Amino acid sequence: MSKNNSSRGRLNVLRALAAEGAHVHFLGVGGVSMSSLFALSRRFGISVSGEDRAQGEYIRTLACDVGDVWVGEHRPLPGNTTLLVYSLAVSEDDAALREAEEKGIMTVSRAEYMSALVEPYKFKVAVSGTHGKSTVTSMLHTVFKAAGLLPTTLSGAPLSGEMCHFSHGSLDYLIFESCEYKDSFLYFTPDVGVFLNLELDHPDYFKSAAQLSDSFLTAMKRARLPVVYAGDPALRKIAEKLDTPPIYFGEDVDFCTYSYRKVGQGVAELFHKGSLLGEISVSLLGDFNLTNAAAATAVSIECGVPFDVVKEALGGFSGVARRLELIGEYKGRAVYYDYAHHPTEIREGIRALGSVHGGVTVVFLPHTYSRTAALWEDFTASLRLADYAIIGSIDGVREGKIEGISAERLARDVGAYYLSDSRQLLRLLDKTEGCVALMGAADMREIKNTLFPQEKT
Repeated sequence: MSKNNSSRGRLNVLRALAAEGAHVHFLGVGGVSMSSLFALSRRFGISVSGEDRAQGEYIRTLACDVGDVWVGEHRPLPGNTTLLVYSLAVSEDDAALREAEEKGIMTVSRAEYMSALVEPYKFKVAVSGTHGKSTVTSMLHTVFKAAGLLPTTLSGAPLSGEMCHFSHGSLDYLIFESCEYKDSFLYFTPDVGVFLNLELDHPDYFKSAAQLSDSFLTAMKRARLPVVYAGDPALRKIAEKLDTPPIYFGEDVDFCTYSYRKVGQGVAELFHKGSLLGEISVSLLGDFNLTNAAAATAVSIECGVPFDVVKEALGGFSGVARRLELIGEYKGRAVYYDYAHHPTEIREGIRALGSVHGGVTVVFLPHTYSRTAALWEDFTASLRLADYAIIGSIDGVREGKIEGISAERLARDVGAYYLSDSRQLLRLLDKTEGCVALMGAADMREIKNTLFPQEKT
C-alpha cells in the first residue's frame, strides 16, 4: 500500500476491527513492537492470537492464555481470523501469509495496523531517528508521568524503572517510536514529531541518501509540530525545506528554540530562545544523552510541562535496558550490554566507556549482511577504537548471505578475535583487558549465559 493512501488503508483496518467477531492474528508477535500492539489490542477488547518462529524475550511479557500464542512451526490460523498483522522481518513467502492469501484474509504491516489502532489517542508524540529513539521515548514517558499526564507509551526497549516496553495509560497522550524502516513512519500523522538524527541504517531498503532524505522530509511534513536536532547537518538540510520552521534544539546554537551548554559530566544549562531556564542533568554515560535529554525537554515544554517537573524527572531517569546497561562483572571487569548495531553507536559507546574505564573490550555480533556490507569501512573504523574486539557471526535475520561478507573477514580487517562459538568467549576474554561491552542488535542470550551461567535467560 502506498503511504499516500495510508488514510484509506487505515479506514480498511478500522472496518475490519469493527466487524462482528473480528479476530486479529500477529505474525512475528515476539518482536518488541508487535508484542506491544498485541497487548494494546487486547486492552481495547480485540480478540487476538499470535505466532513467532522463535521464543523471543518479549513473548513472556504478553501473559497470554494457553494456545493464544505459539512458537515454532506455523499452525493453521484460528478459524475466526479476519485480519493478519505481519512484522517486516517476516519473509514474503511465510506459510501464514500464504494461508491468509488463500483464504482471502486481509493482511497488513505492523505500521499500517498501528496507525489505525492508535486513532483514539488525542495527542500523539512520535520519536524518529537512526539513534536514540528508545532513550528519548522513555525519557518522555518518565517526564509525562511525573507531570500526571498518564501517557500510553510504546517503546523499543523496557521503559526506565519498569519491567515492560509498553505502558497503558489514558487516551489523552500517546508516545511511540516511529521507525523509518520501509517507510513505516509515513503511516503516522503525529501532533509532535521528534527527529533526532539521520544516517543510513537500512541499506536493504534505502538505496540512496536521496531516498532516505525524501522519506524523512515527508515524515516531517506529516507532523503538526516537527522538533529537530540542529546538530545533524542532514536533518538541518531537510528541515530547511519545510514551509514553516520547526522547533530546533541543539548544543550552543543561537537560532535554536532550545539550546544547551554542557557545564559538567552529564550536566547542561538549558536555554529557551536565549533565556536560561536552568540546569538539566542525567546520570547516564555519554554526552549524546545530554542531547537526548534536551530533545525530551523541548518536547515536554512545548506540551505544557513546567521546566521544574522536567528537571526533576530527568534527574531521576535511570536509563534504558540494553543501552550501555551495566549488567555485572567478569573477573572484576565491568560488563555492559548495548544495542549498538551501527558504526556511530559503536563509536560513541566506546568513547563513553573509555572515559570512565580507560580500556574497553567490545564483543560485537553484526546484524544483517546488507548493513555489514554497506557500512563495512565505518564498522572497521569504529571497532578499531576499542582496545580489543571480539567479533561473532553475522545475524542474517531476514536476509540471505552476501558473497565476501563474513564475520571472519571483518575480524581480520579490524585486527580482532573471531568468535566462531560462544564457548570460546571466556578464553578470548582472558586475553583482553578493560571493561567488557556486549554490542549488537542480535540475540545475545548465549553470550550473556556464557558470562553469567547462574542467571541464564
